[in-house]
Amino acid sequence: MDEIEGKKILALAIGLKSTGVRTTTIHVTDGHPPLLPLLRHNVDLNTPNFRNSTSVVPNLLSWGQSISPTIPSPPDVILAADCCYLESNVPLLVATMEALMGNDTVCYFCYKKRRRADKDMIRKLNKLFEVEEIKGKWDKDGVFLYKIKKG
Repeated sequence: MDEIEGKKILALAIGLKSTGVRTTTIHVTDGHPPLLPLLRHNVDLNTPNFRNSTSVVPNLLSWGQSISPTIPSPPDVILAADCCYLESNVPLLVATMEALMGNDTVCYFCYKKRRRADKDMIRKLNKLFEVEEIKGKWDKDGVFLYKIKKG
């Protein structure tokens, strides 16, 4: 992960997960206001795992809404792992990604296949962005990883 050292990183819908990324600043987000205190608590618990030069900034990011000025826009890297659980949220996620993605932004998007809507989401993203599937040992577990850029 040295290629993201010093980059502006944005993690979408991180919830209570930890990315394990070691960089200068990472903005972790979730769209549900009641989860923000838990997100802050998770950051505090994981702080010893980060390098001294790393800062983690929890932010509220409600998909489909305007982007807060506290969130770097455009970020250099967007991390999105298992972030869309409801099919009705797919258009909101796509609109948010469209608003966030800069010409040089790279999004690493992964999910574990659970329903047909997951593949539909990738098809929708494919209409707006360059979407490249990254193959790896995780394939056998039904996990899909994509690298997404503006076309």
